Amino acid sequence: MTTDTDIANATLIQLGVPPIEDIDTDNGSPATTIAARIALCKDIVMRSRNWNSATHRIASTAEASVTPAFDYTNSHILPTDPWCLRVIEVYQYEAHEWVVEGRRLLINASSIKLKYIKRITDTAEYDPMLAEAISSYLAYATAYKITGSRKKEESAYDRYKDILKDAGTIDGLEGAPPVVNSDHFEVARL
Repeated sequence: MTTDTDIANATLIQLGVPPIEDIDTDNGSPATTIAARIALCKDIVMRSRNWNSATHRIASTAEASVTPAFDYTNSHILPTDPWCLRVIEVYQYEAHEWVVEGRRLLINASSIKLKYIKRITDTAEYDPMLAEAISSYLAYATAYKITGSRKKEESAYDRYKDILKDAGTIDGLEGAPPVVNSDHFEVARL
């Protein structure tokens, strides 16, 4: 089971700094720096890609009291339980048929099926690659403050990008590949 302290320690080890006992009670400089940044860094990393472990689905009905002034006829409040960090897909609608503005999804449909990236509040639900990506991004976000080294900051960001690539490969192995439907015919020259 992954905890915030585990993530903090993975971050500190990556930066070459001794680990801490508990992120919630340690008052040392590295721990307070990480504690100040960890929540925002988690959200950034979860928004960065379609993590299987953070994917959630719901059906939604438009909010009757709020109608967009133009372009769209309906407004759907983005989910708050669990919190929507990023919309992945609105089923049966192309990306150009809807838009997210603030905490609302604008579309002409009154009922929709929504697939989105949720905020995971229980670290026990983290995929190991997600936890590693968070620790690497956190290392990038805190490296200069903790170590004073731009080189460690750059190295942490490079590691973060590598983990995102690996995570994409691993997540892609779970489940059936997406089916691509097209009404367009292409002519190929041989």
